[in-house]
Amino acid sequence: MTIEEIKALIASDESRTLELKKTTGELKDGMHAACAFLNTEGGWLIFGVAPKSLKIVGQQVTDDTKRELAQALAGLEPAYDIPPIYVDVPEYPGNKVIAFHFNGWEWGQKPYTFRGRPYYKIESTTKIMPRDMYDERIRLYHLQPPLNYQSTTGRVRPKYDPSTTQVSQLITLMGEYYMSLRDIMSLFNLNSAKRFRENYLNPALSDGAIERLYPDQPHHPKQKYRLSEIAKEWKEFNFKS
Repeated sequence: MTIEEIKALIASDESRTLELKKTTGELKDGMHAACAFLNTEGGWLIFGVAPKSLKIVGQQVTDDTKRELAQALAGLEPAYDIPPIYVDVPEYPGNKVIAFHFNGWEWGQKPYTFRGRPYYKIESTTKIMPRDMYDERIRLYHLQPPLNYQSTTGRVRPKYDPSTTQVSQLITLMGEYYMSLRDIMSLFNLNSAKRFRENYLNPALSDGAIERLYPDQPHHPKQKYRLSEIAKEWKEFNFKS
């Protein structure tokens, strides 16, 4: 990563996916944001940039700095292994920007905590995750489709199997009736339509696991989706004795 890439990254100021800190003296607040990124849509945590002026000043990076960063990252649960990115600041010889990129939350993942508390992002603000949201994510984490089996009643295993874990999760949560994209996303507590389409909707459509209300008009403004017959058979076989 170069200083020019850092400049491009911070050009639009702090946001839902970007947190700026002047130095690692703000490490605790920075880790709250890191935890929030992991529980929302991911993002960049950057030390060495003044948040208001967006001036890149960097800081000295010593062995103590590296040790403090490692100790702070160890406060994340589940454990998250991420190497820091150090970028030299030409205007301040010897100073470096410290950058971390955190991935976002995926359906079924255990929610992250920092020193026992879960955080999430609302726009550019870091907040403690509400208890009901945390409990729902824990419930989803423990929701695992049972293994396929040959029933003692002689039922035949369906020929169809979901191509990805996300598709099986989609089938598991959807009902038999048509649902809008927003309604389906609410089952997963996701906000990014782009990520939802890429990871869930499009693979399910390719599988033939769901079908459109308007099959000849994919972008119809009132488009809705429901489970196909093969998905219903798979769901019934796996979840009913």
